[in-house]
Amino acid sequence: MMYYRSDWPEAGFDAPLSFEGITEPVESGCHEIKCSGSILRWITSQNKFESDFYEFPIWDICLMATDPYGDLLNEFRENASLYDIVYKETARMMDTPPWKSAYISAKLVRGEPLYEALIKLDFTEIEHRRLYTCKIGDLKGTPISQFDDSIRFCSLTDLSAKKLSYYQDQIVELCREGFHSGYTRHFADEFFFKKKSGVEYISTAMKLNFEFADHRHFLIALDEYESQICGFTVIGSKSWLSENIHTQLLSAVSKAYRGKGIYRGLTDLLSQTFPPDTKLLNVTHIANQKIQRAYQDSGRTHIADTVVLRRIFI
Repeated sequence: MMYYRSDWPEAGFDAPLSFEGITEPVESGCHEIKCSGSILRWITSQNKFESDFYEFPIWDICLMATDPYGDLLNEFRENASLYDIVYKETARMMDTPPWKSAYISAKLVRGEPLYEALIKLDFTEIEHRRLYTCKIGDLKGTPISQFDDSIRFCSLTDLSAKKLSYYQDQIVELCREGFHSGYTRHFADEFFFKKKSGVEYISTAMKLNFEFADHRHFLIALDEYESQICGFTVIGSKSWLSENIHTQLLSAVSKAYRGKGIYRGLTDLLSQTFPPDTKLLNVTHIANQKIQRAYQDSGRTHIADTVVLRRIFI
């Protein structure tokens, strides 16, 4: 069985076509057709956190396909009939959508069938993303044993429960410092920033991480002399990723500690936290050259670039 998903890099896959099944988003709906023995499914799912945060329905859409023999999907970029089918069925779905008023977005590789269909249907590019991956065992960091004794690398579970909220507040402030501006649609899309600022979005998302992310995977660098968080990284999983794939949700280093190798120390701690064959997924904006150099220096490899398309239905 051959599988395809239109946001394949975002799901952690190295190529568009896979022999490994891909989990659907939780609480999703679909528009489905059969074609040449294959099944094409347009999956729509509402992002509850963003919908609640922006007080407006935020939906995601992706195209999934299963092809028993590879007849339809094989060489899909050259399959003109597939592009035509995807466009016609996407247009049909947009005529009778499962939403009324909504912000609809999709993460796609340029030139693939759903991308071409949505562009024709008045979707707009709003964000350019670059994705990297590696096995945890291939990460290259600075051994934490080489750092000054004042810098402690640990997880949130290693901190005193009595001081946990104190350090969490520091992390939120570090987010405000490190992400006062940004490249994502939460900063760049006028529809979003007219409702709430990108900094407020990042801060709220971080507070949600405190609630739902595994605190063992919330890695920090702590200056014990100053009782100050130097930097952090949060490693999480998402419902549509396989169990062996984790994603680096958010990382930041305090301005006062930049240039001291803190991020590379966190990378070393990360490599000690997960089994070496675990796959790590990283996403950044295509214009963020600094973090891309850090990814490349630490052993991560570029998978693909995606764009976020969106259309607002009022």
